[in-house]
Amino acid sequence: MNEEIINPLDTELDSKWETEVLKDINKSDLFIDYLRQTMGMDMVRYFSASSEETRAQIKGHYSFAKFLRASILRTRNIDKQKKELDKKK
Repeated sequence: MNEEIINPLDTELDSKWETEVLKDINKSDLFIDYLRQTMGMDMVRYFSASSEETRAQIKGHYSFAKFLRASILRTRNIDKQKKELDKKK
């Protein structure tokens, strides 16, 4: 139980909290564009960084942005699949 509080990213993607938050963000293409731009800037910053500590921080930011983007796109695909199944019924 303490691990879930300390590191919520290790929980399953299908948790109720994430599903509700991602449904709100789901409509916004601007947020996905922002994440894509942030990931691009992080790549440039990563290769121009001079110390390993800075690179590790940038790599963490990049990974988190990639996780958010994938989560949003995943919920979109799930919603599309549900709508298609409802139409077939």
